[in-house]
Amino acid sequence: MAVDKRGRKLPKGIQQRYDGYEASPMIKGKRYLVHGKTIAEVQQEVAELKYKLAHGLFVEKKKVTFGEWFDTWIQEYKKRRVKTGTLVSYQKYYNGCIKQRFGTTYITISVGNIFRNCIMIWQEKIMLYQVLKLYLQY
Repeated sequence: MAVDKRGRKLPKGIQQRYDGYEASPMIKGKRYLVHGKTIAEVQQEVAELKYKLAHGLFVEKKKVTFGEWFDTWIQEYKKRRVKTGTLVSYQKYYNGCIKQRFGTTYITISVGNIFRNCIMIWQEKIMLYQVLKLYLQY
């Protein structure tokens, strides 16, 4: 059984760090890392993690290159909202200035992107509904 700096026994699966405590539970064969300032915080975070995993609410961060994310950003977020000339300008600036330095750099994408995609789809459906509603009134 692990002990902290003062010699007190720590709960199973919790280790002391220099700035607090951590736990690394293995759930369904995959290890996750949770940090907190107190033992109670770590235990609460582990419980929340288990709940999110059990109910499908937990989405892992994904590593992609900046170039891949730029292409996704253009196709999903900007293509329908800006003019063609603006898209051409974005591509020119990216290819001329950014691609050489950051194109292959890995970045991390989190769950927020998934929500943005859903919102974008909903906005398109709402706009289509409003247009159809206008035409049906005449």
